[in-house]
Amino acid sequence: MVTKPESVTPPSGAVCANCGAPLYGEYCYQCGQPVKGLIRHLSGVLGDVFDTLLNIDSRVVRTLPALYFRPGFLTREYFAGRRVRYVTPFRLMFFLCLAAFFVMQLAFDNATSNFGSSRNSGTSFDSAHTPAQVRADEQKALAEIDRAASKPELPATARAALIAAKQRVQSEAADRLVEMKREGAPAAGGSTPAVSGSIGLTDDEARHSTDLNFPGGDTWELTRNPVHIGWLPGFVNDWINQAGQNMHDNVLALKNSRSRKAAIQRMFAGLFSLLPQTMFVLLPLFAVILKVFYIFKRRLYMEHLIVALHSHAFIFLSLLVLFALSALSSLAPTAWLKAPLALLSAAAWIWLFVYLYLMQKRVYTQGWFFTTTKYLCVGICYTLLLSVAIACAFVLSMARA
Repeated sequence: MVTKPESVTPPSGAVCANCGAPLYGEYCYQCGQPVKGLIRHLSGVLGDVFDTLLNIDSRVVRTLPALYFRPGFLTREYFAGRRVRYVTPFRLMFFLCLAAFFVMQLAFDNATSNFGSSRNSGTSFDSAHTPAQVRADEQKALAEIDRAASKPELPATARAALIAAKQRVQSEAADRLVEMKREGAPAAGGSTPAVSGSIGLTDDEARHSTDLNFPGGDTWELTRNPVHIGWLPGFVNDWINQAGQNMHDNVLALKNSRSRKAAIQRMFAGLFSLLPQTMFVLLPLFAVILKVFYIFKRRLYMEHLIVALHSHAFIFLSLLVLFALSALSSLAPTAWLKAPLALLSAAAWIWLFVYLYLMQKRVYTQGWFFTTTKYLCVGICYTLLLSVAIACAFVLSMARA
């Protein structure tokens, strides 16, 4: 339980230590300096810290249900001047954005780890060095799968998963055989070419397949032939070349079957780290789109920005709800619990689009025809803008080390 910090009532006749003005409360009315400082008991300082970090006051309780279940209500309340009883739009959007992307990255990490464990659950052919060993490991894995699939009481979903696992084992064995054949194939000069993890490509072929060629025919290379733009500062040219080298290395890692999973995890981790900043760039642009489509409503740009903040806060809250329903569905012990959770997830997806439509209708108070038309146009413009932003974020994540 969080201890409420002690209040400070200055004695009669006390003055501010900073500006000398008379004190009538915990803050100086003239310069704003608080009476409380850090030079006091540690328990009081810790109480303030925990109160700031962990205290969930009535504003949160009033804000979140209204945000999710009452389209446009918070925005209209803000425009009407009733603001102190709710969490501010920027703070609300900021924390929901960070929470949504944090949960999204956790879900992605869990999915990739499960993919890796399921991929290697049957057998691993990387340790096999001869075709006979590959065939022996393949037959052993297939025999185990067939033995598990022969049980008559096995559910249909489990049987389908075993069939998919069998096909995966056969595919991995075939890939390993092809890889071993490439490793043993002599090159034109009699030497054995190094094999990239991309099946059928040597390291040299894979490397040159990702080279950047200049118009004159020269090939870009970080140390021997770097990009140099004369009117740019040296550190910018260095950054461009290093980004190009990182993209080159990441593409090679994606082609390599052994490093593909780590490369995907690294790039998506970089993407998730960039998406919150990307959303903060998109917010003012989304407000510009609203300003253009509702220019005759003669609203200030900041009013459209408040609409954008509440819209995005609802979207992030909806993502958290959907992730929670997905987690509950994966933890459900019986199939009859999964059905209502699936219906709730479908309803949450439908409510996501219906809510934004009703919010636009209630905030801008236009008829159904104009609201529908502008809702579709705004949605198309924002989808295009979001697609470009995510593509740029993905390119930047590729350019990272």
